[in-house]
Amino acid sequence: MDGEDSGGVGSYVPDVIRGRFVLKLAAVVAVAVVVSSAIGLMFYANATDRIDSQLSDRVTSTAQLQAQGLERWVGGVRHQTRLISQAPPFQRDDREAIDYHLLRQGGRMSESILDVHYVDSHSREVLVSTNDSVEGTNLSRAGVPWARDRAATVGRVTNIAERVFVASEPYESPSSGERVLAFVSAAPKNTENLVVVEADLGARAQQFHQTVDEASTTVQRRNGARVMGTLSGNATLPGELTSAESAGLTRGDGNVVGFAPVDGTDWTVATVVPASAAYSMRNYVGSSLLAGVGATVAVFAVATIAFGRRSAKTLDDLAERARAIEDGDLDVDCSTDRVDEFGRLYGAFDEMRDSLREQIAAAESARDEAEQARERAEAARAEADEAKREAERLNDRLEARASEYGDVMAACAAGDLTRRLDAEADSDAMAEIATAYNDMMDEWEATIRRVRAFGEAVGTAAADVTETVDDVRDRSAGVRDAAETMSDDAAAQSAKLDAVWAELDDLSATVEEVSTVADSVRTTADETLERSEAGREAAAAAADALGDIEDSTDETLAQVEALDDLTAEIEAVTDLIGDIAEQTNMLALNANIEAARAGTDGGGDGFAVVAAEVEELSEETVEATAEIESAIDRMRGQMETAVDEVTATSRKVSAGTETVADALAAFDDIADGIEATTDGVREIDRATAEQAESTQEVVAMVESVSEIGDRTAAQSDAVADDATEQSAVVDEVGRDIGTLADRAAELDDALAAFDVETDSGSAGEGGSGLASDRGRGVERGPDAGTDAGADDRSEAPPLDTTGPDAQTDEGDERVRRVESSEIVSVEGGPVEAVEGETGGTDD
Repeated sequence: MDGEDSGGVGSYVPDVIRGRFVLKLAAVVAVAVVVSSAIGLMFYANATDRIDSQLSDRVTSTAQLQAQGLERWVGGVRHQTRLISQAPPFQRDDREAIDYHLLRQGGRMSESILDVHYVDSHSREVLVSTNDSVEGTNLSRAGVPWARDRAATVGRVTNIAERVFVASEPYESPSSGERVLAFVSAAPKNTENLVVVEADLGARAQQFHQTVDEASTTVQRRNGARVMGTLSGNATLPGELTSAESAGLTRGDGNVVGFAPVDGTDWTVATVVPASAAYSMRNYVGSSLLAGVGATVAVFAVATIAFGRRSAKTLDDLAERARAIEDGDLDVDCSTDRVDEFGRLYGAFDEMRDSLREQIAAAESARDEAEQARERAEAARAEADEAKREAERLNDRLEARASEYGDVMAACAAGDLTRRLDAEADSDAMAEIATAYNDMMDEWEATIRRVRAFGEAVGTAAADVTETVDDVRDRSAGVRDAAETMSDDAAAQSAKLDAVWAELDDLSATVEEVSTVADSVRTTADETLERSEAGREAAAAAADALGDIEDSTDETLAQVEALDDLTAEIEAVTDLIGDIAEQTNMLALNANIEAARAGTDGGGDGFAVVAAEVEELSEETVEATAEIESAIDRMRGQMETAVDEVTATSRKVSAGTETVADALAAFDDIADGIEATTDGVREIDRATAEQAESTQEVVAMVESVSEIGDRTAAQSDAVADDATEQSAVVDEVGRDIGTLADRAAELDDALAAFDVETDSGSAGEGGSGLASDRGRGVERGPDAGTDAGADDRSEAPPLDTTGPDAQTDEGDERVRRVESSEIVSVEGGPVEAVEGETGGTDD
């Protein structure tokens, strides 16, 4: 291209690319591919960072939870050790009782407790154990770490009976061979001996639960020694993990390690996940994103090659044929099957070639006629010579014009759409070719300007829509909050109205019930008046009967007191039986001891049988005595209750005698009061009937208001839901508008490769073409309706509504402005508009 591009983007483009249309198109597509790849890589980085963060949180949380669970487990075993050491047999140092106690408690202990030993605190010898094979074993010589190396620490801790020493170093139990952890405590009042509880670490390690496949958990001390758990594969732990003071995460050696310290110990819990398992999801997401970017690049490349090669080939072929015509080859084939602008350009060249052929033939015919006439007349010869020279001059001008046309077309093919053919030619055919070509380039240049204006309008509209979307989002949030508040208020009002309705309904029922009761009371009052006379007579008879009851009550009270004395004697006999049963139990225990001593001689079977029978009889006696004592206690309680009730009855009978006398006097007053009550009840009956009617009307109104409140609450909930959905839609529209603006920017960058007229006249022409050809277009600003705009529209070249340009008009119809919200809706993309102008790749 010429120097007209020196001030634009083209000045930064190498001449190699500027000189070839296909290279220019490839450069535009390459820029788009780079931008798309950068966006894809950004999404890839964000996705992988988020997945890594989630993995880190999950692995670290798993280690923390396992550390907390291990801390609770240590505390639980420490508490059980404290409870076991507080048992009375340990405090008395009664080894036989300790053996029996451990035997009975064996099934009640936690599954984590493997064995319990009763150990001498000085010699470290096992005196009693739940595992008989270890009794008599010296734990210090057996290599138990806490007994061998921590004797002073154990002694200092266990000198206080309430404290428990927890050995941080595990070992293999001498009794079971399992890997265990020791909990050591001294019994109250017996700090000379120790109670040692061995907890099974292998069973506890199996309780570690993993949240990631192929993960494993191990527990290590500060010195790096393993406490429990195993690592999968060839995994190793960094040395700095053992001194960690807080939970964290580290990566290395193909593993992801989450760690957390166990409070109260020098242990660190580490959860190890192989990197292949940890990052499988991240790798999958990354591969998918990269595959998507690669597919996009491939599509762009194929489209560029398919479209660019064909367009470039057509332009090269046309330039080659123009050069052939320039060289004088008028037999070159200018036919083509294309019907777009290239096809019309081929047709113009074909007509130009035919016109040149006809003119050359005419020139040759004139030359022949001049030669034949030369013999007849000198004047004719001179005229023939002049005609020949004129023909030669015409031929030279045609060849120069063809060369000039070829240069202009080559410049246009390189992207300079501002170049035009000179239509003032000596030949009509050349003038027609120039006119047709200039019309085509005017239409093409106008199309490029319209597409640029379209892209700028899309960008401006996208900005306006973004602001509108933000405003709609804010208003939607306000509507949603107001709807939720109104819904809550309506629900509260509905609940209160329901409560009021229920209360009024109860009140209505109560009023009706009062009315009914009033009628009943009136009838009852009449009957009571009649019965009061009979009551006076019955009261007199009751006074006589109360005297007889008082005498009978005194006799009953004397009998109950005698029964209480007999019960005390029975209770003394029961205590004696209980003492005998206890002594019998001691005899049975002695018999068991004698049987054990005589067991080696084979003569202890008799003692054992007798001891068993005596012990069984003693237990039955104790149980029977307990039942008798319980029955006596219940009988004593019942007798005490009976004495209290008889005494109270006696006092009541005495008071009743006096009350009956007072009742006789009260009956007369009751009769007078009943008559007055009857009159009052009649008045209450009338008033309650009126109140019942009013209450029913209020209940109906409250029920109607409650239904309205329910409907209001339901509608408010629906409004809140609609507002929430609208907010989501507005967010999606905002993202789509952002994408549209990015595409418009890419289109603008792509169109920058084409040079068009930028002066005021040409710009007005491009703008007028956009405004006049479109029935509903993007507004050009406040000056769109001026006379200058009208003049520009009059200078715009007419568009062919039947040819390829009709596609642009159809594309223009796809842009409309909604005046109420100033939102531009684009049904077709900018790429479709450009393809409509250039004719695409097909006919």
